[in-house]
Amino acid sequence: MLEARRREVLEGVPEDSWYKEEEIALQEPKAERLKRFDDALLRLEIGQYGFCASCHQEIEEEWLASLPLIRICKRCDTNAEWSGVIKQLRQLRKQREKKSQHPLWQ
Repeated sequence: MLEARRREVLEGVPEDSWYKEEEIALQEPKAERLKRFDDALLRLEIGQYGFCASCHQEIEEEWLASLPLIRICKRCDTNAEWSGVIKQLRQLRKQREKKSQHPLWQ
């Protein structure tokens, strides 16, 4: 059953999306990739594949087609990216404040 569903999902994926998936694959260890595949198969089995792990809304079809192993929707991914950017900016600001309070800078 899972194998048939996997084939069905893969048939609906545009060919150019594999480029993105390969790009991601090159950046992560083999064990991590296998874990992502297993996770996707489990989500298929329990009926949660295609739903965002963060907001629980349905993942956009184009987003899922281009990244079939993705667990979060585009909106949540963007929010997470912005959260990371904001966190980095706050850290830089703290570093700058520490430097400005250093006796050599006064």
